[in-house]
Amino acid sequence: MNREQFYEIMSGEGTLDYELYLNTKGCFRAKANSRNCAIRMSCNFKLVHQIEELWMKLIAYTLLDIDEYLQQENTNRVITLFRRVHLTQKMMIEQVGLLETMSPKEYQEIRKRLGNGSGQESPGFRVLLKMYQPIWNSFKAHYLDKHGLTIEKSTIPNIRMGKPT
Repeated sequence: MNREQFYEIMSGEGTLDYELYLNTKGCFRAKANSRNCAIRMSCNFKLVHQIEELWMKLIAYTLLDIDEYLQQENTNRVITLFRRVHLTQKMMIEQVGLLETMSPKEYQEIRKRLGNGSGQESPGFRVLLKMYQPIWNSFKAHYLDKHGLTIEKSTIPNIRMGKPT
């Protein structure tokens, strides 16, 4: 196969409605490019991690929405959006399996280039670590405190430590 020909097709022209709406030209410029990867498995590593960052961004945006809906006590929307978070997390876990297709030697080559970098430096990971407390505070204020409830005394289904009311 002619790699260059397929690289060109993968890049798209950036002129179709789909490409324009998704800004695929800009997206592909910012993402790993097989032509520029010194090690092909480096592309696998980069793409998986870049996609993970995008998934974490979706989760963060969704958690911001959840917080607003908690404050409005819009329980149906909160539950629907938490399902989105859950499904996104499941996809993230599944796609990490792609990294298992790298040999230990390939991973060590990538590790050398990565230096001291780690997932702990991920902007998505760092923001998600900070989001649980404000969400809990909104839940507590609007679903518990406002109604004189605690987790132990909750009459809201499925909140009493997993015991139905």
